[in-house]
Amino acid sequence: MCATAIRAAQPVSLEPGFEAEAATPLVARTPLASGRSGAGGGAEAPAVYRTRIPASARITYRLSRSGIVGSGLLDWRVEGDRYVLRLEGSVPIIGTLITQTSRGGFDAAGLAPTRYTDQRWRRDESVADFDRHAGRIVFSNDKPPLSLRKGTQDRLSVMVQLAAIANAWSEPPAVGTVLTLPVVGARGDAKLWALRYEGPQALRTGEVSVRALRFLRQPEEPGDTRAEFWLDPAASHLPVRARLTDGDGDALELLRTGAGR
Repeated sequence: MCATAIRAAQPVSLEPGFEAEAATPLVARTPLASGRSGAGGGAEAPAVYRTRIPASARITYRLSRSGIVGSGLLDWRVEGDRYVLRLEGSVPIIGTLITQTSRGGFDAAGLAPTRYTDQRWRRDESVADFDRHAGRIVFSNDKPPLSLRKGTQDRLSVMVQLAAIANAWSEPPAVGTVLTLPVVGARGDAKLWALRYEGPQALRTGEVSVRALRFLRQPEEPGDTRAEFWLDPAASHLPVRARLTDGDGDALELLRTGAGR
């Protein structure tokens, strides 16, 4: 990625308040000081962006993985000052392929996960606990705890955090703008994701045409995850399409069926 083509998105401040229609929190925003404190403690500190939390929604998707096609459901629930986010995907014959759950609240950086679980077919469930009092993330496997940085998301909540950031824009940023979000997996991986805004892209979901905003995260090293998100401005910027490709080139893709919400 050419460094001259990247422009960092500028965080802005917002007074605390609430959305009038959905009664979902508009959390106070302040910029982070620059420094060396990424998701795993070894990268530059990400910015804190203004956010507007999407209202609760249930979205159905066409799920595909390794040439197998099934269905997915994203269930996003805001319950006062807490949230529950669940993704479940299944395919014929095999059954449930993936179940991910993120639970937490809201703070000055937007979504603030407290527990993330990741269950894959033929694998034990993996868990990441975000201990906000102790300021660390603890994993269910033998990975050592990590420092909990402001704005850190799990691999599921990052989609809604991105939507919350986009909801707060008066208009989309310039193409090439990069959002930096610390992202943690349930198995102990932690990276500062640089999500580059690629501009609007036309998508069809059934009979519906969507002009979605595309974001791309390129892998930083062999075995790293390539992440792509297409956000729907007409649905509070919740993802109309998402694709995560692992280091072996195996992609898990979600494509919304119909208009969503």
